[in-house]
Amino acid sequence: RSSAITLKRNKNYWNSAVPRYAWVNWKLGIDDTLGMIRIQSGQDDMMYDPIPTGFIASALSPKYAKTGQTVITPQDNCYWLSLSLRDPVLKNLKVRQAIAMAVDKPRILRAMHNLGTVANGTFFSPLSPFYEDGVAYSYDPSRAKSLLASANLPSGAKVKMWSSNRFPYESVAQVILADLNAIGLNVDYIPMEYDAFVTQAGTLPAGMLLWAYELLYPHGSYIVDTSFTTAGISGATNYSYVKSPTLDKLATDGHRATTKSEIASIYRKIGRIVVRDDVLWVPLIYPHRPDFVSTRVRDFRASASYGEDQERFFYKYAMT
Repeated sequence: RSSAITLKRNKNYWNSAVPRYAWVNWKLGIDDTLGMIRIQSGQDDMMYDPIPTGFIASALSPKYAKTGQTVITPQDNCYWLSLSLRDPVLKNLKVRQAIAMAVDKPRILRAMHNLGTVANGTFFSPLSPFYEDGVAYSYDPSRAKSLLASANLPSGAKVKMWSSNRFPYESVAQVILADLNAIGLNVDYIPMEYDAFVTQAGTLPAGMLLWAYELLYPHGSYIVDTSFTTAGISGATNYSYVKSPTLDKLATDGHRATTKSEIASIYRKIGRIVVRDDVLWVPLIYPHRPDFVSTRVRDFRASASYGEDQERFFYKYAMT
């Protein structure tokens, strides 16, 4: 099994202007921490993964701002907390509303080194045509505490929460844990290696998942069909375990709609139901992706719809 792939420029390609580099040597199986060290030392030029947790602070320092090596790209994405209706505690709407009001999103953003913007709308980001501002619940811990008290939870009631241990999930989770503890909700938090977390999420566990969902395809169905329809349960992606004839019908209507305005209207309505009415997901942050490149790379851009698919970069050397 090869540990690297070398791609060379096709000199006979019809458009002589691209590609603008002579070759790419892609090394496989490199840990993201080692990848970052290699880029900093000049051995490598970029990596598939975003900046690892331990390097975020230094990468955002004035030193790298001056060299232009740290590239921040807004993403068509949203970090959210899904609330499963399989959980006997979360099945209570008052509890879900309390959670939505208890989370201090600006503090979460600070824990993420301000890499993003606070999610005051739905799970669709401001970069999508389905975004609607002002839908999410405002931060109101006093109201959240009152709602939780009126929910009549049994003594010792506890909710589980899972996330991967990648940046920024563990940092975000610590803020959420403190906020929910402050209103009297006990949470058992379980951070996991990414692959293990994905497997766990696929079991549709009873509890809360801290995750993100980028809009890779420019249609609201990309997120809605998998996350909020009954079919998504058998597909192991309906993390809230919601079975709603209303949402199923709206999802079908979204496929049948033919104009951009009609499509946008349908998915905005779904967003209001999911975030405001039924509180199935709590949108947290619309993230910005941090990437780090060597000083040899210029004009690097990450895609807004999927950070790992890099659109364009310029390599100083080997231009023949």
